[in-house]
Parts: sequence; structure tokens; C-alpha cells
Amino acid sequence: MIKIERIDAPEWLLENWEQWGKDYEESGKEFTWKVGKKRKRELVDLLLEMTNDHCSYCDNFPMARSLQETIDHFRPKSIFKLIAYLWENLFVACSKCQQRNNNFDEKLLKPDESDYSFHRYFEFDGETFMIEPQRKATTTDQERAIITITLFRLNGKEEDRGTRRDISLERRRIYRQFINDPNPEIEDYPFRFMFV
Repeated sequence: MIKIERIDAPEWLLENWEQWGKDYEESGKEFTWKVGKKRKRELVDLLLEMTNDHCSYCDNFPMARSLQETIDHFRPKSIFKLIAYLWENLFVACSKCQQRNNNFDEKLLKPDESDYSFHRYFEFDGETFMIEPQRKATTTDQERAIITITLFRLNGKEEDRGTRRDISLERRRIYRQFINDPNPEIEDYPFRFMFV
């Protein structure tokens, strides 16, 4: 999970998010975007701009392979209905990271927190190609890292180990591409935390 600098929200969202959240909470219905396709696309594009076209959590490209880009509600919209449209709660995510559904913990790391940095909470193991909690971190920071790795499945699923869906094998392949690239541009690669 790379640090994200949040950009400004569109004016129409700033003007309406509170009322839309109240409407959603009072309706008792399932969530649907109150913005048309054009404005939803604008949200996705702004969120992608914020992450340089990467997933906010795993740092893969949301459109890589069969992954789809989605708007994730960091605090799940079904639980935190009043902030369903709050800009600071919205992130672009690949469909894999979106699978955490309503799983949430107050200790979950948010990539746009002012004091967040990958190396404060995590370390990348260049042998296993897995993300691990930072050994030098405080116990609290390690706990937050473990929760984040688990809920977002940053190391994939256990049942995928050794299959073509194994994230460590994909990271290994991408790492080789990067080191063999005569002019590597870090933004052109997923999993940028492997290279910094």
C-alpha cells in the first residue's frame, strides 16, 4: 500500500455528500450511486489520478487481467451510511481488494493518513515476495499492519499458493521485468513498494 496524497473533491460532491448520506440512511434501501454514469466516471478518474492508476490498497493496476476498478468505501457504506458519499472515505480499488466487503477494523491502515508510510508499517520480503509487518515497528503499528494485510488480502489467499493466482508469483514475475527493463519507470509497474 503506497502513500496517497488526496486531491480535492469535485464541487458537486462537496455540496451534496451530507444530504445524500442522510437520504441513504433514512431510505433503508441498498446503496446506489446518486450520481449519473458521467459523474461516477469522474469520481473514478479522480481517484485513479490520485493513485497514478493503481489500486489504493494492493497497488496493482485495477484493470490488470480481469480485475475491475471499483470505488471502495474505506468505512463500509452499509455500516457507516452517513459518510457513504464523503470524499475522504472513497478510494479506487481493484475487484480483489474490494472483496473485503463489510470487514472493517478501526485499526485498518488508510493510505492517505497524514503519517502513513509503507516502511513504517510494512517490509517487503524479496525472497518470498510477501508483505510482512515491519519488524522494527511498535507493537501497535505491527498489529495495524497485520489487520491491513489480512483484510485486504495483500498477500493473496492461502488457497491460491502455487497456482496462477498466487500473488507472490505475480510479484516475482513483475520484479524480474522491472530489473530487466533498460529504462524502468516505477509508475509503469504495479506493486511499486517492491522498488522503493
